[in-house]
Amino acid sequence: MMASVSDELRAVERDVDTFYQNNALLSLSRSQAMWHFLAECEEWFFRRHAKGVQIDLALVDVVINLARWPLRWLWEHCGLKSEEPHPRIKEHYYKDAHEMACLGYNYSWFEAAFTYASMERLSLELDGDCIRPKWIDQNHIRYDAYDRLRDSAEGPPVDEDDSASNRIAKIILPTVRLRNDRFEYDLNPRIFQQVYSAIDEPLSKQFKLPEYWSFPTADLSQYFAIVKALWVFSSIHSLARCTTPNRGLHAPGYRQSVIVMERGEIIARLRRYLGLNSGLIREIIAELTFGGKGITNPDIALQPLVPMGDRHLGWAPNLVLSSSLERNLLVLLNRLPESRETYSKLVEQLEGRMIDFFRRALVPLGFRLWSGNVPGWRTASDLDLVIVDDCGKCILVLELKSFLAPADPREVADKAEAIERGVKQIARRQEQFCKGRSSLDTVLKTDQSFSVHFAVASDSAVCCGMAQVGDAAVVRSTHLIDRITRHGKLAPVCEWLRERHYLPVPDRDFEKVEFPATVGGWTLDWYQIKPLAKNYC
Repeated sequence: MMASVSDELRAVERDVDTFYQNNALLSLSRSQAMWHFLAECEEWFFRRHAKGVQIDLALVDVVINLARWPLRWLWEHCGLKSEEPHPRIKEHYYKDAHEMACLGYNYSWFEAAFTYASMERLSLELDGDCIRPKWIDQNHIRYDAYDRLRDSAEGPPVDEDDSASNRIAKIILPTVRLRNDRFEYDLNPRIFQQVYSAIDEPLSKQFKLPEYWSFPTADLSQYFAIVKALWVFSSIHSLARCTTPNRGLHAPGYRQSVIVMERGEIIARLRRYLGLNSGLIREIIAELTFGGKGITNPDIALQPLVPMGDRHLGWAPNLVLSSSLERNLLVLLNRLPESRETYSKLVEQLEGRMIDFFRRALVPLGFRLWSGNVPGWRTASDLDLVIVDDCGKCILVLELKSFLAPADPREVADKAEAIERGVKQIARRQEQFCKGRSSLDTVLKTDQSFSVHFAVASDSAVCCGMAQVGDAAVVRSTHLIDRITRHGKLAPVCEWLRERHYLPVPDRDFEKVEFPATVGGWTLDWYQIKPLAKNYC
């Protein structure tokens, strides 16, 4: 058993946890402080846009990490006085927001280190003013890089679709009007529908769950329609800002970098554009509002609409544009008390959908798929999925794990436990097979000339090296399907799994970059993953 975090390190943790209180943004009203911070989030994206650099997953991760805690700090500690929705922009507020963003990014790594240490996933040593982590699994970095590279390969942001971006530009740019450091653009039902149509196909690829799934407030088709509409508003606004000349305080269009609308205007526009009931829209908007519906630890990725005074809501367009819309919506619904029970019942269907995905991809290629119970295998008898290659005389027994991709350290550690259970389950099945394979051959209609292999397949994450507790390979299901499809045979894929060739190779596919995170007078020895393979597969 790993030693618990020492009292000395706990004192350091308390010091790190309270360091943000030195930032001057906390002296502002809540709406003023949060506006300036959201504007700073936009600056991280806009600087890339201004240089003609494409927004990638790495930048999205950075901004989400730097935003999560600062917005919660401002929400909890800023007063409600003078809650006017439009900001009083001053030079030092811009700098304070930037310092808060840098602090948020560094703090996120301290949070990860202490969360993993508290859950006994790593140990921490204090050396003067430096904290040094020691991982349980030395392969942790490779598995971490694997998830990051597969995330990039499987789900590029929609704004990387050049054809959709070009279509939107042709619709919006003719309507943009500039006035000094301000810009205006047309937003009406015709333009909305044109942009909505332009992005509907690429954006819909983010939504894979059945639209008929129904929750207490609405079904997923109605949720999807509203979050897509917010994406459209954000895309139009961001594109219009990119045309603004550099006449502002620090960057073009800075004063309008955050979208601010009256709550009633948002509801009216959505009712007019989507044809949904105003009451339903009002409820969904309340759920998407930061701190709304009783959420005590709000997360800007889940609730992107920030109250700006009594009547207005504001949001950072690029945080919406870069969001994993379906994943974040489902996580939010799981956190809402009235939706949690419904969510739990519906996610039980995810494993079945995962099997259907395997079947649609592999059966047309001549592979046989089987699920069921193997007589005599006791508690290990229930096999999630078996892939049989009759021509190649090869069998792959899979334990399936289906869950929403984790987005913060505690979720990573929680999902790692699910992966660990899968590894242990597949080990028990392997043990039963070693005691006697005849029962498996009987149900599969195979014989001893078939080689048999075992692995765990996850549809969203392998959860770093902390989940790798046994001999079985843990691979992303889409990666496995792609590989089998490419080879057309199962045996070489099983060898690929056994030798862990699916994992990225340091200095070929990725580079581990040492990253000393600093908060106050404390430094944490951490790292970042720099992708080297453009299309890791």
